[in-house]
Amino acid sequence: MTDFSNMGYRQNIQDSVFRKLFSTKENILNLYRTLHPEDKDTTADDIEILTLENILVNGLYNDLGFAAGKRFIILLEAQSRLTGLTILRLWIYLALTIERYLERNNLLDHVYSYDSIDLPIPEVYIVYTGTEKDIPKEFSLGMDVFGQKICAELIAPIIQYDPDKDDLIFQYMRFCSIYHEVHDRYTRSKPDRRLTRGEKQAIIEEVLDLCRNENVLTEFLAQYAGEVRKLLMTLISQEEYDRLHEKRMRQEAQDALERAIVETTIRVTDEVTAEVTAEVTEKVTKQVTRQVTAEVQRETTVNNLRSAIESFNLDFDSAADALKIDGELREYCRKEISRKDNQSN
Repeated sequence: MTDFSNMGYRQNIQDSVFRKLFSTKENILNLYRTLHPEDKDTTADDIEILTLENILVNGLYNDLGFAAGKRFIILLEAQSRLTGLTILRLWIYLALTIERYLERNNLLDHVYSYDSIDLPIPEVYIVYTGTEKDIPKEFSLGMDVFGQKICAELIAPIIQYDPDKDDLIFQYMRFCSIYHEVHDRYTRSKPDRRLTRGEKQAIIEEVLDLCRNENVLTEFLAQYAGEVRKLLMTLISQEEYDRLHEKRMRQEAQDALERAIVETTIRVTDEVTAEVTAEVTEKVTKQVTRQVTAEVQRETTVNNLRSAIESFNLDFDSAADALKIDGELREYCRKEISRKDNQSN
């Protein structure tokens, strides 16, 4: 079986087309004016890029951060399923971005010695380029992370594709849509095997051709065609890794479930039948079935949760949220994983 653990795509994939597109002050100004069309005075020279570079655990960083027009603006691109934890990441990025701004402008010491500091107003946005249709208009730190209103509230509007607008950010979102359409067409008919390098290159060239035909990011793609091809090749490889890894995990979970059913059925049958007589065989069968099902489901859930924690370097709650494990089952898994970890140590 192929070992995916050292393929290394995930750490680099967020060095994306999005970050490359908005790496110049001119393009950032275009984006800023999309967000604040009322500000006619800010120029490219007024832009201060504050994008963080690999300073969090596992190389996490915000996709774009800048100061303009007396505002801090942070944008995070979401390419897959949206969760409330997205805004928690933005909250962390915002604090780190403010710290960087204070350091750059020699204001960090003033926090402890001045009564007030003139700071830009913070704004955070989520740029959604995935394929889900029914998504919220915004995320709230209080409601979506903590489940209630909080004093340190943060609201992140979600920017979605608008086909009636031609601003740079919407051209980028159309670029992503074209990519998803072409990539899905190639992979839909071959979910159980890896794409050849030729097929990956064909996807990339078709995406670029369609963008040229629709006049999407024309100048950018012409200037950075080689680099965009490399980024898309990495993206395709990452998505392929995710798809094959998910299939492997499903198969391993199914194999474990079948083994657990056999082993648990034998054990539970022995335990239950020792306490009853031959006249209640029907009741024994029903009781065994219920106990087998419950124990197998719990054990399988624990194994899947441990696999997600180890494979993707997640903490318990993040993995449980991703697998939608709640209530009593969540607490049982927490205790069982803690018990097994203590035994292994």
